[in-house]
Amino acid sequence: MLLRDFSNNDEIFVFTAATCQNSPRSCNSTTQKCQDHGTGIKCICADGYVRNSNNECVAATCQNSPRSCNSTTEKCQDHGTVIKCICADGYVRNSNNECVEMKLNDSTTDTPRHVTRCPADVISIGGIALSFPSAEIGEKVDSDQTCSQQLSENQTHPLATRVCNQVWQEPELQNCFDVDTPEEQLDVILELNLTEVTVDQIANSLSLLTYQNDNISTHVLDVTVESLARIVEVGSPSLEVTDAVVGIVNSIMQINETVLDESDEVASVIPLMERQITNIQRNKQNYSQILQNLNISAIKLQKSAFEGDFNFVDHATNVNGLRDKESVQQTSITLPYSVIEVVNELYPKETTVPVTFVTYRDSILFRENDNDRSDKRNATNEYIASYVISSTVELPNITISGLPQNSSVIVSFSNMMLYEKGNDAKTEVFCVYWEYTSENGEGKWSQTGCRTLSSGLKDVTCSCDHLTSFAVLVRTYDEEETGFHLVLQLITIIGCIISIVGLFLSLLCMIIIRKVRSKQQTHVHLNLCFALLGLYLSFLFGVGQADQPEMCRAMTSVIYFFCLSSMAWMSVEAFYIYKLI
Repeated sequence: MLLRDFSNNDEIFVFTAATCQNSPRSCNSTTQKCQDHGTGIKCICADGYVRNSNNECVAATCQNSPRSCNSTTEKCQDHGTVIKCICADGYVRNSNNECVEMKLNDSTTDTPRHVTRCPADVISIGGIALSFPSAEIGEKVDSDQTCSQQLSENQTHPLATRVCNQVWQEPELQNCFDVDTPEEQLDVILELNLTEVTVDQIANSLSLLTYQNDNISTHVLDVTVESLARIVEVGSPSLEVTDAVVGIVNSIMQINETVLDESDEVASVIPLMERQITNIQRNKQNYSQILQNLNISAIKLQKSAFEGDFNFVDHATNVNGLRDKESVQQTSITLPYSVIEVVNELYPKETTVPVTFVTYRDSILFRENDNDRSDKRNATNEYIASYVISSTVELPNITISGLPQNSSVIVSFSNMMLYEKGNDAKTEVFCVYWEYTSENGEGKWSQTGCRTLSSGLKDVTCSCDHLTSFAVLVRTYDEEETGFHLVLQLITIIGCIISIVGLFLSLLCMIIIRKVRSKQQTHVHLNLCFALLGLYLSFLFGVGQADQPEMCRAMTSVIYFFCLSSMAWMSVEAFYIYKLI
């Protein structure tokens, strides 16, 4: 097809190819759009318009396009500038996106016959609250939450879709990214410029990404933690951001322990979540979240109402708030009034005290450094038998520690499995707290400041003079190994006592007998005996202080000193013997 192009200056005319660029007025600019078609052009209906029986482009409505839907199983519904085909009454949409006849049977469904719509609903996935509008049976709707425009060019892309099929079906999560692999998606997040305005949508996407990929590599886990750190660094007190951060931590707790052990970043996960909870405590309202592995309550305690002790109880519940029959552990923590007294000294004008309680259903994210882990493997079998419960006063520059013994923090653990190895093992139970030993979040379980008030077959009550994260540590020994160690311990103690008695008698003789005392070499003997006596005594009293870090360090220094002193005087003794020969 050719178009004729006349010139105003002469009688010459030329023919040009018919294209949309050369003939922009060939189609109706309102209802049609031009499309190049071989050597010609084609006018097709613009978006939101359909062609009727008169070959005209008219607005896309059910009235103008009655044949767009299957007249038997579907019915047409106007939806803005487009039309939707939803299942007709008595039909539901199956997994193949086809409307099939709905068969209601009392033995297979509880849906009454008169129900034709699913009500508006909110469901939590990965810590994210996804809300869906009311929908007719057979209709597929989008979540109110959408992907960030920074992640996808389509800013109306929903986080999830859901089908109303007699009852609500499980949501189908959407890919918010223009790339497919988790590695590429995380790289996109790391390159973004996060602000308080955009961080909530990014946090939601990261939470859902982590939720869908629990079987991930160590590298992906490290990048996930880096992305989590960037989100927390924004400092947003938003409820949505906090939900997402908690959801990410909950998902990380379900990752294979081998992957966690190989990660360089996972130790910082709990400190990052604690920072985000501190951010949300800036809000006036309380915050609460219950997930599979976490139970968080960030509340404001009124000083005026705090007349005595405050008790927080965490029952073993599932995410729906029901008692979990498979795991019935109960954990509680009681804050004494002395906590308020400490706050009053530093913040006398504050009327409320922001306090956070967190229960971890697993201690897997409390990461010890490699040296502590290897030492424990070589020494005994230790494990955390309880949930981990923590309490923190969320005020700047305040530390709750050194509380008096009659007004300490009481922590109770119930219904635990304390005897993992049965009757063939000797078991010791300790109340411990988590002590950070490095800036990257690593630490160790310590007994300092905590004591066991009572211990039964399944219940333990602890008393601690500070606020932090608490748990019950169980240490087991094989009976055969225990008997062998007991024999060696008795031999060591008896040998040390005999040596101490012998050294004491030697000192007595050298001091009392004048003839012996007057000799010059006796002074060397005296100093050697004193050094050995100090070595044996410090060893006997210090070897049992391994669980008390400060005392252990002190006794180590004393033993080291007497050991060097003994070696030095032995050298002097050897020199005198050499001179005599």
